[in-house]
Amino acid sequence: MPGTCVIGLQWGDEAKGKLVDILTGDHDIVVRYQGGANAGHTVVSAGQTWKLSLIPSGILRDGVACVITGGVVLDPARVIEEIDGLESRGVRVAGKLQISDRAHVVFPWHIAEDRLLDGSLSGGGAIGTTGRGTYGHWVDGRYVPDPTRVPKGWEGGVTARLSENLGLLGRIG
Repeated sequence: MPGTCVIGLQWGDEAKGKLVDILTGDHDIVVRYQGGANAGHTVVSAGQTWKLSLIPSGILRDGVACVITGGVVLDPARVIEEIDGLESRGVRVAGKLQISDRAHVVFPWHIAEDRLLDGSLSGGGAIGTTGRGTYGHWVDGRYVPDPTRVPKGWEGGVTARLSENLGLLGRIG
């Protein structure tokens, strides 16, 4: 099965979402393979403007399956917001969106970590996070061998991860 890959090399704002929307007319599946809610895709389709962060822009097309893979840093609250926003405007999401059980999960402490780290540099500098937890999640992954992924988050791993992160945040603060 032939495929088309859209890869950004300019650190964002390259119209990847728009390009995917254009190409989706010839494809059955759109895969979001990396990134997080810090990204944004604005697509104009059928005269309407759509702003998406996590859900692949292929969701706007009938007959296209959308997949979020294990390379994505997923904020469950943001995904639910996006799904609700799409469905309230008549886009069917059920049965079209699949989320890998290996996707990384952003928890509230990752968002707090983003904001804490961004404001804690000496000299008042900022590292430029978007405050959406993506940076905090990857920092978590540097200090904790296995960054939180979907299965661990829902199988009791939350308590252990929270303890580890509270300890880390205590050392930062």
